[in-house]
Amino acid sequence: MKQTYDPIEFGRRVAELRNERELSQPVLAKMVGCRQSNVWNIEKGKFKDPEKQALKYARALRTTVEWLLTGKGRKYAKGRIMPASEYGDLPEHVQERLTAIVDEIQNRDEA
Repeated sequence: MKQTYDPIEFGRRVAELRNERELSQPVLAKMVGCRQSNVWNIEKGKFKDPEKQALKYARALRTTVEWLLTGKGRKYAKGRIMPASEYGDLPEHVQERLTAIVDEIQNRDEA
């Protein structure tokens, strides 16, 4: 029997991490490749099969699929994520280096 996951709790966890990461719904939508209305529907628990969307949202929010679906396990994947508001406070040369590192990782992951 296939396990079902609570779409309301899934949506609550997506919204929680989106807010922690200081992302707007339109920005998160762009990150996962959908429209803002889809993010709104997921956060409101209106998407009935969260398992289909879990991997995309876990990657975008830097969390684990397990945590998004069940609330158990590691909430944060691969260490702490700096909120966007803190990034702007860094010296320009540090921002440039971090951007270069992120670009390098993304290019490697896409290859």
